[in-house]
Amino acid sequence: MRAFKVAKEHEVGIIAHVPLESGLLSRKYNINSMLREDEHRHYNRLMTSKPLENYLLIKQ
Repeated sequence: MRAFKVAKEHEVGIIAHVPLESGLLSRKYNINSMLREDEHRHYNRLMTSKPLENYLLIKQ
C-alpha cells in the first residue's frame, strides 16, 4: 500500500483506526459467531447479518 511506503520514506509510523475491521477480516469470526453483550462489537451496526456476510465474502 502506498501509505506504508510513504510512511517508511518519511520515517513515521502508522496507527490503524480499525485494524482488520475490528477483527472481521482476521478469520476470528464466521457467520455463526455470537458476540457477547459486553463486547463492543455486539453494538456495531457492521456486525449485523448482512454487513457481516459481506465482510466474510471479502476475506475469502
